[in-house]
Amino acid sequence: MLDIDWGSEGASGPFLSWSAKVSMDGEVPARSFTLRTREGKEAVDLKKGAVFDVRSLRTGWQRSEGVAGMPPEWLWNDKPSHFRPKPEGEGWKRGFSLPVALGDRRVVWEQAGAGAWDAIKRFAAQLGGLPSDKMPVGKLVGVDVVKFTKGSTVVPILELVKYISPPACFAPSPIDDTPESDGDDGDLEF
Repeated sequence: MLDIDWGSEGASGPFLSWSAKVSMDGEVPARSFTLRTREGKEAVDLKKGAVFDVRSLRTGWQRSEGVAGMPPEWLWNDKPSHFRPKPEGEGWKRGFSLPVALGDRRVVWEQAGAGAWDAIKRFAAQLGGLPSDKMPVGKLVGVDVVKFTKGSTVVPILELVKYISPPACFAPSPIDDTPESDGDDGDLEF
């Protein structure tokens, strides 16, 4: 068997994101969650709650040129419990990738920036008694305006509601049950 690292295929959406401010195109309102799909953007009401797959949380550094259609650059930590030093260069922000269940739909909250980062930190602080076989359900209960020396942001406040068994959308993909080859390629041509 060849030992080859094929590299990352990148994350797959749809992607959930928090908007502290109105988007430049005016399409996304301030203080809201949206879901970006191939078809466009749709509003998401997290006041109804969502399931967070916190055991699959990835943290790292993200840098984006802010150009539509250009994915951001990510440098992931080996594990969430150990943050690597900030990379050299401009524009790096702490970020994360977190699978989330919205009803029976699996999405990915992958974002960098102070508001989203602070929201995840605050939510994680509530998970001290996380059962090994359950996932937390959280809901949006408000926002917190945080002021910095230069500027400010709005942090979504996520409150732990309860723990539940993992929803079906987090189940592993079915195993490929294609029969193994007997070594005879028959009439196949390459």
